[in-house]
Amino acid sequence: MPQEPEQTTSYAKRFLQVMDAVGKMARYRMPAVFKDMLHGNNLNMNQIRALHLIREQPGLSQKEIAHLLEITPAAVSNAMRDLEALGLLERQPDPEDARQMRLYLGEKGRAIYNQLYQFRLESIMQLLRHMSPETQQYIVEALEHALAAQAREESEESNLE
Repeated sequence: MPQEPEQTTSYAKRFLQVMDAVGKMARYRMPAVFKDMLHGNNLNMNQIRALHLIREQPGLSQKEIAHLLEITPAAVSNAMRDLEALGLLERQPDPEDARQMRLYLGEKGRAIYNQLYQFRLESIMQLLRHMSPETQQYIVEALEHALAAQAREESEESNLE
């Protein structure tokens, strides 16, 4: 049941404020080791997003990452070279096309990603603990429903193109 545009705009603004506050809370509580890792190694947001993609979909190619992140293949190439130099990812030849390399988290990348994931999970748990289990369930299920609807809509739009 769609909201009136004015109501949707109002809720969207409030939702952005909530998300900004959650982000600030997480950054404030982030252990120094992660801040040093992210900033000391000059990891940018695309590199962090790429690590997440590689963790979720091991074996992606640079071309696939460029498409998913909506950045140029050259930018991905530079980012992956830097991540490899830091020992965060490994390149392995594609078994079906030796010209193409597949990307996987390295041991250091997996360890850091798992620690960051645990930190993020604990941050969200700290926020959710102020709500009843029923409210937690409602929020998560409502967002899952909205994400699924958005994905279906985008899929239908791409099929029309």
